[in-house]
Amino acid sequence: MKRNITPHAPGAAKRSPSSTTTAIATAAARLIAEGAEDWGQACHRAARDLGAPDRTPMPDAALLHESVRTHLALFCPQQCAELAALRALALHWMQRLAAFCPHITGAVWNGLATRHSAVCLHLFCDDAKALDIALINAGVRYDVRRAPDAAGMRHEWLVFGSACPALGRAVDVRLRVRSAGELRGALRRLGADGRSALGGAAQLRARIAAEDKAPPGGWGTFPSFPSL
Repeated sequence: MKRNITPHAPGAAKRSPSSTTTAIATAAARLIAEGAEDWGQACHRAARDLGAPDRTPMPDAALLHESVRTHLALFCPQQCAELAALRALALHWMQRLAAFCPHITGAVWNGLATRHSAVCLHLFCDDAKALDIALINAGVRYDVRRAPDAAGMRHEWLVFGSACPALGRAVDVRLRVRSAGELRGALRRLGADGRSALGGAAQLRARIAAEDKAPPGGWGTFPSFPSL
């Protein structure tokens, strides 16, 4: 039987989750912290591993979000440094892609990213060909892939690797091209944490200033390139 993760509607009465549902959220949080991208599949696997009955309610998005945050705080002491390094990398690419109205989403934006996470950017522009030409002219080689968001919805992304000196590895940067007219509605959508599911460069800088603590020596430096 397929189990669904559903976000909790703001203002609606919320029942306390059962102990089994909470256990599923806890087990799924570990899988997500270890790199599982599809939160729905992580819950399905956690339920199977726990031997939960088919009719067991799955954790909603808010419970799962909080479970991931708790797991990271308890078991991933390097997560804060990894998150800040990924946010710095995201800001680097948002600056380079400024002509295409980039907005960040996903784990790097909501604070749940680890070294396994990708930098996910939505680009709101009506000329996808101009973006394609700009990437090619800049020597950015990308693949086209379908990948899930936290709700399990699959979208087409342009994906390329970008060096992240602080992590000592390449990180996937994913670009989802959307029409400029979608921006207003997209900014109204809330994530599981009750905050905007998307943010521009100014909002990302504000989160970096408020939440991220740089280690001695900083996050490393990224090559200086002009905007695309």
